Amino acid sequence: MDDDGNLQDEIRLPNDRLSELAEQYAGGEAAIEASGHYRPVYEMLNEHLDVTLVNSSKNRVIADATVKTDRIDAKRLAHMLRADMLAESYVPSDEIPQGADLVRTRKSLVEERTAEKNRVRAVLKRTDNAYDSELFGPTGREFLAELSLNDADRTIVEAHLSVIDEYDKQIERLEKKIEEKALESPAAQRLLSIPGVGQSTYL
Repeated sequence: MDDDGNLQDEIRLPNDRLSELAEQYAGGEAAIEASGHYRPVYEMLNEHLDVTLVNSSKNRVIADATVKTDRIDAKRLAHMLRADMLAESYVPSDEIPQGADLVRTRKSLVEERTAEKNRVRAVLKRTDNAYDSELFGPTGREFLAELSLNDADRTIVEAHLSVIDEYDKQIERLEKKIEEKALESPAAQRLLSIPGVGQSTYL
């Protein structure tokens, strides 16, 4: 689209050809919506273009449109970019998505480890074995080792405990990497000085 809003070209192409488009219009401007998977598209275009990442929920013309297609939305974005009317989304530096991925993975593993612990508790409940809340600490492990269980239940409990041990190792590994990322980032160090903000919450 030119400065007067006249459509100069309209192209539909797959993501793997976006770099060709960016090179063709190098030095120009582009706008893309902040979808859940915007990052690769943003990085490809941003090598050659001045890219605006758009927060569609804050751009009422787009968010409230009764007719929404890729083609129509693209034209709206182009018109609003030309008129400097777009509400931008924050684009974090490369290190922040990497840190966030580490934190998300840690959270996922903690949840899966909790599921394994609940499976051990289910065996004990089914076999009418009382236990305290510290079932998976050193004292709890001694209790589980000495517990009278039939062969099948013993095998099941030990299988879950083995998986829990592996989760423990991987979670500890992730936590060390998260700590390294935090120590490398001056911004993270400032945030960590706030009470209640930890290494797994600043990202």
